Amino acid sequence: MTRRILLGALLLFLALASAGPAAAQSGQPSQTVHVYFSAGCADCWPYTEDVLLPAVQAAGLDLAPEIHDYTIPAERKRMSAAIDEIGLPRSIADSLYAFVPTGKGTLVVLGHVPAALIDAALTSPRLPDRLVLWQPQMHGEPDEYRLWAWAGEVQTFPIATPLEEALARVEGGRGPLPVGLAKLPQLLPAVVVTVLLD
Repeated sequence: MTRRILLGALLLFLALASAGPAAAQSGQPSQTVHVYFSAGCADCWPYTEDVLLPAVQAAGLDLAPEIHDYTIPAERKRMSAAIDEIGLPRSIADSLYAFVPTGKGTLVVLGHVPAALIDAALTSPRLPDRLVLWQPQMHGEPDEYRLWAWAGEVQTFPIATPLEEALARVEGGRGPLPVGLAKLPQLLPAVVVTVLLD
């Protein structure tokens, strides 16, 4: 019995070892952009499919998308682990989270950020190793966006502010971690759906 387990483990190891270089040579994406949203968010999937993923691809990143419904307990646990791993405060929350590997670190896209801002962030030479790019307005034309680079308060900018200008201001930000910024009234439907499904 033990010999069969060892033989199975060896075969699995050899299969994984030989698949690694083959996957790299075949041009398959080597990293994953993880997108989490609630099944109760009617606009999240169209936004992900029509705006977020095309913006990531347009920036030239070779990433495989993985979509998660955080109303499923296992996916919610996975999302919590991703949030904890990157050290994102729980006070920064929205109905959609995307963790985008950038080569330097991670861009966290929260809410429904316009494609032009995602592209500007991913192609910016100024992009820090960790950045939250946040657009909290769910419906209509957005009038602001927010940035946070793991220092000081979350900063809010008019939607027309060029990202490079905003990044320059965020780079100098210092102070305590942000508290109480989660949009609880707007998140209530997602929370209720999650509780009911749980």
